[in-house]
Amino acid sequence: KQWYQRRVRGGSKAMTVSRVKEEINSIFEVFCIVEIKNGERIITSKYPEFYNDSNILKNIPVFCFPISEMKSGKYFSFTITNNMEAMFSFGYCESHSPTKVVCIVSYFPWSYFFYNIVKNYHPGAHDLIPTLYHTPIPRPGPFKLQTANKTIPLTVPHPPRLPSSRPC
Repeated sequence: KQWYQRRVRGGSKAMTVSRVKEEINSIFEVFCIVEIKNGERIITSKYPEFYNDSNILKNIPVFCFPISEMKSGKYFSFTITNNMEAMFSFGYCESHSPTKVVCIVSYFPWSYFFYNIVKNYHPGAHDLIPTLYHTPIPRPGPFKLQTANKTIPLTVPHPPRLPSSRPC
């Protein structure tokens, strides 16, 4: 997508290289709950259940717990690069307890947008994640996510204002 491209000089001509996947079907790739159980970092729940990118899934627990325990209520993010295609996936997390982290991974570098999602997630919000997953990708600007019990006001960032869209 033209939103997240950079120019690379190669010989006498410049070419544009995208670091974000072109074919994006959903606002996010996968939502996970990661916990420490018996000293191991494991994904205890994920949505969609059919998601199977082993590179992403094996790295999520490590990035969710860079140290053995997290303080509750901490927000943080990470970036995973696909080795074969050099595409970015962005992880947005909130620690719900010292041994439990909620994480959403997306191709979009929309920090504030996804922090609002993980902030609004709780075990009783059963339809939040499926609703978001099946929502068409919104245009930049204000966006309201309507679940069965709640309306969540969000803002999709304008691409020229994203730090990742600056030419190199």
